[in-house]
Amino acid sequence: MATTLSYGFIQPQNGDKGSTWFPALNDNIQQLNDHTHDGVTSALLPSTSLTSGSVSIPSASWVLDVTGRYKQDVTVPAGYNMDDYAIIFKLSTGEIIVPSITRLSGTTFRIFGPDNTLTYTAVFR
Repeated sequence: MATTLSYGFIQPQNGDKGSTWFPALNDNIQQLNDHTHDGVTSALLPSTSLTSGSVSIPSASWVLDVTGRYKQDVTVPAGYNMDDYAIIFKLSTGEIIVPSITRLSGTTFRIFGPDNTLTYTAVFR
């Protein structure tokens, strides 16, 4: 008789027939595909397992691009690049935003925004 483990994985036991093994295998593969390390569907990853860096995109550095749109060229933090990290943009309030960006190289990008009074933070994870 199969046992359900702490995060929902199914562990077949010796002597279990294929009618137990194959559905358990299917369920376990689906769970591995869907897990998020959120502490519910799988073990929570400690913050020490995640590396991140950030760079400020100050309001004083915006340059008018076209009417109603500003731009700024940004260099990523040392040790990071545009290919291996996700970039999350936040306002000073902590609100996550999704600005338009254009990659200029592996270590620089151009960001566009409608308001030159806002300071963004780009977080690389």
